[in-house]
Amino acid sequence: MRSRRLVFWLVPGLFACTASADKPGDTDVADTDDANAVVDRGDTDVVADTDDTDVVDTDVTDLGEVNPCGAAVPTITVGTGALEYTPVGEGSDLQLTKGVQGGWHFWMAVSAQNSPQYVVIEHSITRLSDGSLLSPVVRENDVLVPSSISNGCVQDGVYYGMQGRVDTTTFVTDPPWATFCGESVQLNLRVYWPRCSRFDGANCAEHEDVLIGEDTVTVVAKPDPSEALDCAM
Repeated sequence: MRSRRLVFWLVPGLFACTASADKPGDTDVADTDDANAVVDRGDTDVVADTDDTDVVDTDVTDLGEVNPCGAAVPTITVGTGALEYTPVGEGSDLQLTKGVQGGWHFWMAVSAQNSPQYVVIEHSITRLSDGSLLSPVVRENDVLVPSSISNGCVQDGVYYGMQGRVDTTTFVTDPPWATFCGESVQLNLRVYWPRCSRFDGANCAEHEDVLIGEDTVTVVAKPDPSEALDCAM
């Protein structure tokens, strides 16, 4: 069952594998299938971790202390896509993609309404058969790509090209994808607003992550067509 949770703010006054997919707002992306990866997105630094803990995020800039969306109700929806956002239906098939360096990942994306443009996105993938993390928790400082925006509030926007990289130590078969091909996995996604909690002059010196909303969807893992057409092969 798809689960979505929205978080409302108390507004003061009115109160972020493969080497080819360019992500929105990226200027210099170093892709890797290694377990520990540092990805420089130009405007932010993202450190991908593998120990099921939150990822250190740094260099969050241009933040405010008042949510630009005010009391507008946010909506967060997890999807898929390397170069664009594509909705994912509950129980639908989702391709496990093989990277050029031999790693494996699921593409993840998000659609957001009534959200600040500068966000922190947290994503992971759970194997439902045993509840284990197939892809570890990763946090990214990202900038939503808006189709509609007003005064820093994204009425409708997306972010795509996030890799849910599979922990290769979970592979116990040959070919590797057969380990969980056809199994149900859950895409987990949370979006935070990095509210500035302390200014140093005109610059934000400290920030705190305020949960905007979260969403999950259950999909069925399928192999990369370059490896096999279906799980029976």
